[in-house]
Amino acid sequence: DDFSSFDGSIWESQCSGCSYSDGYLYVAGTDMDMRTALTMDELTNIGGGLVKDDACSDHFVVISTLDDFTWSWGSTTDSVKFVWNCDWKYIYGQSNSVSESCSTYTEYVISIDISTDAVSFADDICGTLTLSDTLGASDGLYVYVGADHDSGSAKWDWLSITSGSSSSSNCGSYSYSHSYGYGTVAISFDLGTENDYTSTDESSITSTMADTLGLSTSNIGSMSVSSSAVATSSSSYTWSVSCEITASGDAASL
Repeated sequence: DDFSSFDGSIWESQCSGCSYSDGYLYVAGTDMDMRTALTMDELTNIGGGLVKDDACSDHFVVISTLDDFTWSWGSTTDSVKFVWNCDWKYIYGQSNSVSESCSTYTEYVISIDISTDAVSFADDICGTLTLSDTLGASDGLYVYVGADHDSGSAKWDWLSITSGSSSSSNCGSYSYSHSYGYGTVAISFDLGTENDYTSTDESSITSTMADTLGLSTSNIGSMSVSSSAVATSSSSYTWSVSCEITASGDAASL
């Protein structure tokens, strides 16, 4: 997300202290955050850009299995927090924490790596924190972004999320037409279920799905193809399309 404006396809709702200006997300007040609309399976990385221009801007990113997470300082079950506590950078795991001094007023590029047994919190100024934690082994993780600013607004420039897949209970219905020499095949696909569709060209379906959903073709993931001829009088084939979309880029692609 480049934070040019609120994107409801990425975030569940805009927090009361969140506003957008000049390509930045400003988060004013304490305990303010936004949650991803989708859960993430096999979450591997969160990247971001933020501006620290106050002693206690207190930017944070949280991964959690909870859909109603509320910010608090310290370790809590079912959540891992990556945060500035004034001039110190912290990882609060589910049962312990690690920290380092990080007080320079500047723009930071952060990278949060998540594995099944550990997490790390790196930036381009202060270094890398690492903590053992198994939350990354969980599927269905939400990502939260926000701040706990004591007085003023914390400033976010961008955020990216990389995971094995994202899930949604309602992906919507779209239509597609393909001309292949014997006529035009009209395809209406409901991305919430798995159905068979007729076409001669899987890449055309992939491209059309990508265009319709605002994705790049590399983001179309679980398109399970079953190539069996369905008519002897034409060169058409049956393709099986499912709802799951691979998140191989930033969250704006979801």
